Amino acid sequence: MTTNGAVQSLFATCGYSRSQIDARVAQVWHEIFEGPNKFYWQTDDGLGYVMDTGNNDVRTEGMSYAMMLAVQYDRQDVFDRLWGWVMKYMYMADGHHAHYFSWSVRPDGSERADGPAPDGEEYFAMDLFLADRRWGSRDGIYDYAACARELLHYCVHKGRDESGEPMWNAGNKLIKFIPETEWSDPSYHLPHFYEVFAAHADEQDREFWHEAASASRAYLEAACDARTGMNPEYALYDGTPHTEARFGRHDWFFSDAYRTAANIGLDASWNGVTDPILCDRVAALQRFFLTHDRTCAYAVDGTPIDERVLHPVGFLAATAQGSLAAMHSAEPDAVANARVWVHMLWNTPMRVGHRRYYDNFLYAFAVLALSGVYRFEWCRGADMSGAKGTIAATGIAGRNPVIYSDFPDPDIIRVNDVYYMASTTMFLMPGCDILRSFDLIHWEFVAHAYDELESTAAERLEEPGRNAYGCGMWAPSLRYHDGTFSIVFTANDTQKTYVLEAADPAGPWSKRVIEGFYHDNSVLYDDDGRVYIVYGNMQLHLTELEPDLSRPKPGGLNRVIAQDDPESDLGYEGSHIYKHGGRYYVWTCHYRRGHRKTEVCLMSDALDGRFVSREILDDDLGFHGLGDAQGGMVDTPDGQWYAFMMHDRGAVGRVPTIMPMRFGKDGFPVLGINGKVPFEIHTPTNDAERCYEPLNGDDDFLYDSNADGEVSSGMLKPFWQFNHNPHRDAWSVTDQPGSLLLRGGTVTQSFSHAWNTLTQRTVGPRCMAEVAVDASMLKTGDFAGLAAVQGYYRFIAVTKASDGVFRVSVQGKPRTDESIWGDGDYDSPATEYDAAELRGSSVVLKAIYDFTDKKDKVAFEYLDPASPIPCWTRLGGIHPLYYTLDYFIGCRIGLFLLPTEECGGSAAFSAFRFFGPEATPELL
Repeated sequence: MTTNGAVQSLFATCGYSRSQIDARVAQVWHEIFEGPNKFYWQTDDGLGYVMDTGNNDVRTEGMSYAMMLAVQYDRQDVFDRLWGWVMKYMYMADGHHAHYFSWSVRPDGSERADGPAPDGEEYFAMDLFLADRRWGSRDGIYDYAACARELLHYCVHKGRDESGEPMWNAGNKLIKFIPETEWSDPSYHLPHFYEVFAAHADEQDREFWHEAASASRAYLEAACDARTGMNPEYALYDGTPHTEARFGRHDWFFSDAYRTAANIGLDASWNGVTDPILCDRVAALQRFFLTHDRTCAYAVDGTPIDERVLHPVGFLAATAQGSLAAMHSAEPDAVANARVWVHMLWNTPMRVGHRRYYDNFLYAFAVLALSGVYRFEWCRGADMSGAKGTIAATGIAGRNPVIYSDFPDPDIIRVNDVYYMASTTMFLMPGCDILRSFDLIHWEFVAHAYDELESTAAERLEEPGRNAYGCGMWAPSLRYHDGTFSIVFTANDTQKTYVLEAADPAGPWSKRVIEGFYHDNSVLYDDDGRVYIVYGNMQLHLTELEPDLSRPKPGGLNRVIAQDDPESDLGYEGSHIYKHGGRYYVWTCHYRRGHRKTEVCLMSDALDGRFVSREILDDDLGFHGLGDAQGGMVDTPDGQWYAFMMHDRGAVGRVPTIMPMRFGKDGFPVLGINGKVPFEIHTPTNDAERCYEPLNGDDDFLYDSNADGEVSSGMLKPFWQFNHNPHRDAWSVTDQPGSLLLRGGTVTQSFSHAWNTLTQRTVGPRCMAEVAVDASMLKTGDFAGLAAVQGYYRFIAVTKASDGVFRVSVQGKPRTDESIWGDGDYDSPATEYDAAELRGSSVVLKAIYDFTDKKDKVAFEYLDPASPIPCWTRLGGIHPLYYTLDYFIGCRIGLFLLPTEECGGSAAFSAFRFFGPEATPELL
């Protein structure tokens, strides 16, 4: 099998632009699932089905086709509704056909047929495997991979190990028309699916599926006429037409038979040209129908039959999809003819009327295949920047969380075509991250708004027992008004409210302190020029400020607008205030007692009027009951609205999410899809081809100095931040070019009080970091290494013992308090878990961070370059990670020097490498 997971774009080869192709792909989904001619329906119980509009029933064929489209379009919400409906109304739990699905039921779920049709089962299995690869599996019926394997087990083993009949003949490995028959339907044969089954089905059956793929290709050679390329609807195991009239006439090239060419085409594009004869068969079919009437039925030898075609659009679409194989045929004019069929499909609209169901499904598959976006494999998880999807229904597609990394308390605004985000950075310096996006999905750094917030002893880690952990810069309010960007926030350690201002978000930014302390605030510039700030916890206050934000306006509005339930686990906070359509909106979050975090909206017609509240979002994205909240809203240049939130994700931190929103008839925001945060999102953009700078990355520590011959902290790559204020004389990237040089400036026993620890965020669902360390200049008792920076920190470090021997050691702070608050102990020394002696003074260190499904683990490895056979060695096992409020940040990667006995040592870090989710192994 090939591994690229996507097919060739013949539409592009035939001259259609990417924007045209994307629009056609988007139209397909809209027509089937959303538009006036749709045949997908949601039910009152939260499920969904597609109806055969020609027969007014629900079929496994159509349900499995719709599920395939849902996974291709990255619509897990629709996929789960369909699969839930299938399991509720079509699954046969007992009887002769137990563990199969009734091929036809009524739209109300009542029984219509008492047996299965294998084409539905094989599609269901493929749908489920693809869903597992794209989204990962959950529990119960949404353990996609387990359901697929179980279904295929019964398809193969019934009649041998189980009662009933199998769906494949055990001897010749060919799929049956129905389990009770010993003949087949050529259009059921999907060797490209069987190749996937051979990789993911039960181990004992994988060879069976390899053989089934080969058997099906050989069978299709026999079933497709060499001269016309046509195949019958039903055929015996030798490929000859099945003529028994038990189910009506099916020995001709008619409705179901059209799918065979499409299947051969997709097999060729997914797996390469494994069968040149089949490419020739499709070329023959295309050649025949370019010179013969396409409105009547035919015997497979080309004899016309007095019967009109029922599905002309489906026939054309499937034959055009066959171009993916015919393009590789050696037959004369095969390539030219294949292009003709591609153009014919492009110029054919989707079908309307009562027979649109079958035709439009075949049309959809053909459009995906010929667009180059019909995929069979994905890597699980999203990268840190929200990977661009292959199908862009409204411009750009991405997945939630849009940034799978710790960017808490986001505030997002739009200025012209550009979106800006400000995020909390606590005690990390430089601080107050400013990000930029052109589509709300992909983000890059613009600036840090300050190098240092203050220069207190706590912020410089200069006094034992004093620090700014859990404090510093909190919950920024980002605004743009009269040509000026402003950020208002508080710092709990200094108990001040700050205003940062700039004409350009890239800086420079000025800083000043204003009168008052406004916890979790949000600023509103009203239409009449007056300025207000909303703030507070549990009790929300609204205060009018002077126009320059310097202090409360004397005599101005100052009131309490809301009081949360005193019994709440956490009262209203994290507010965002807006004005829209003449109404005022305050978004805020809270924890009802015993419940996860939710988002609430307060609405009023006037700032001095009554605010009415409503809970507008209560969702955990299927992630361990952790809520998605504390956000606001932003509009697009074309007038669409999106909500943004932050989602608690365990040790990786709090990650931003984006979702569509609208205003209901009563004015309240309506968020997401059916009140839930969608996994896939689509946003418009005017810059779809833009390349974004990464939010994490490598560093060879080669920097150009400024005019003073220095490199300041703000000149480092923007993903780096120091833990607390850095001490300038204790770090350098110029004294030893190509290395970060850390010097021991103060003796401490605790990692939490080590100066100049340089950090960057970790990324979910997993990531990895490597760095080389030259420890030759360490003092006795120094530790230089690579850390998982959090309240209960862990690290691997090289240390110099009193005998001059260098060792590598894995240490950490044991968890002694199960509370989310942490234990507040920043001073105790770490506990050593394991150690090993090095042959020299240099080492390469590795940390593997795994947050998959809240696994929250870290493991460390080292490579000794002086070893006769240098190799990676795991040291110290696997350690848990925790999100606690003593640090109040997600786990970070950290490079550090910890002097425990004397000052004056140094360590040189070089060749830092960051690896994202796809390059990082899971910790098992």
